[in-house]
Amino acid sequence: SAADLDWVAAELNDRPRKRLGFRKPIEEIGPLLLR
Repeated sequence: SAADLDWVAAELNDRPRKRLGFRKPIEEIGPLLLR
């Protein structure tokens, strides 16, 4: 269902990234959005 797909997308998007020094994407973009 759409809710299941939304859950999977949220789980994948909230994973730490090696490219970001194992920080989550939201931890990187949050300060940029607050400028």
